[in-house]
Amino acid sequence: MTENHMVKGSDIMDDYMFQNVMENKDNCQAFLDSLFPDKKFKVIDAYPQKRIWPLDIEKPTIMDIVAKDDKGVQYNLEMQVKSQPFRDERAEFYSSRLVQKALYKGENYDELRRTYVIFIFASDPFNENLRRYTIKNSVVESKRAHFNGKSAIIYLNSQGTKGKITTDLQDFLNLMEDKPVSNGKAIRQIQETMENVGKTKDWRQRSMSIQYKIDAAEEAGIKKGIKQGIKKSIRMFKRMGASNENIISAIKMEYPDVSEAELKEWISETK
Repeated sequence: MTENHMVKGSDIMDDYMFQNVMENKDNCQAFLDSLFPDKKFKVIDAYPQKRIWPLDIEKPTIMDIVAKDDKGVQYNLEMQVKSQPFRDERAEFYSSRLVQKALYKGENYDELRRTYVIFIFASDPFNENLRRYTIKNSVVESKRAHFNGKSAIIYLNSQGTKGKITTDLQDFLNLMEDKPVSNGKAIRQIQETMENVGKTKDWRQRSMSIQYKIDAAEEAGIKKGIKQGIKKSIRMFKRMGASNENIISAIKMEYPDVSEAELKEWISETK
């Protein structure tokens, strides 16, 4: 992709970019095909910022993307760049929301439709170096007993190097890391959409905002007050093309106790 509009592969991790890309049904289809290469289905709906309003006493839910295919299967796509507490509980809660909408009045339980909650991480959620983690209900006391559940949670890890996945899915994970991708149709389609989003006024304003750069760096797992975290922040700013002066200014806003001399040294050390 070109940089005419300040769009880089890692920009897919931005909520605004991710939702604009994945609400396009063709892009959503391409991504889900890369995740489920053996399944045949057609995405018929893809909604960004899907709000699920429960009863007044229950917690409301706002999901990044909710998609539905021609077989009634529901998919929730969540870009998870910033490390958050209660990650697994949140994924389970989101899954429960989809399951509630997977059976209609008058239908039998054997008609329950499948649901998938898919969290896409910029770091390894389990530190096992796997590209993909699939989480399903199972019988704890027996390995032979099979629980025929219809819901699953999938964690994707952009930094993983183990486990077999499709080339198209690896392309997407490489895109997040600003690594080279293939010339495959799926990733080219996503990149083209990103370029189009990059031409919009909203994206230009967002990408030029120092606050956006701070947020993007923090979403990469930065821990304030730690030298390693500051270096990660510097690396993120450099990827965005920020000048040394802007990098120092932005970091000083978050780390006022760090001297300018130290920041200059760390900038020179960071590639």
